[in-house]
Amino acid sequence: MSSACALVVSLLCFHGKVVSRVESAAVSSNVIVTSKNYVATIWGSDNLYTPDWRTMSAACVEGVCYRYLKHCSTVSGKAQCRYYFGVPGDLEARELQLEATSTRKLRGGEKDIFILASEQSASPVFPLSALTVESTTESPAPCPRHETSKCVP
Repeated sequence: MSSACALVVSLLCFHGKVVSRVESAAVSSNVIVTSKNYVATIWGSDNLYTPDWRTMSAACVEGVCYRYLKHCSTVSGKAQCRYYFGVPGDLEARELQLEATSTRKLRGGEKDIFILASEQSASPVFPLSALTVESTTESPAPCPRHETSKCVP
């Protein structure tokens, strides 16, 4: 597979043939990326939600480490995972939902989506498939306001 990204949105690199569209409201916007195997929704908002990074799983690839929470379920017969991820110390976690008609297609989508090492990086070094630990919790615990330094591992 080529290392070139077909599309980059919010530090996410999408490989393969994809189509994207933006939906926005007053304080939020979503980018929906569709491929033949999955639909990915990247959630964005002006309302910052800082997670307690200490409560999230960790994954490292090639020296790049992220904290994350991955929650998977079946909704209306479709396989679905929601991911919250970021670097501890960030003010908010990035949020992505991946949905497919089967678990096999969802896992394939995880192999086609990469997290860039940083906003300055063009190298997709961190595959979404590296986020392997599934949580029973649907979203990360919040960090108390004005105490963000206590929420870093």
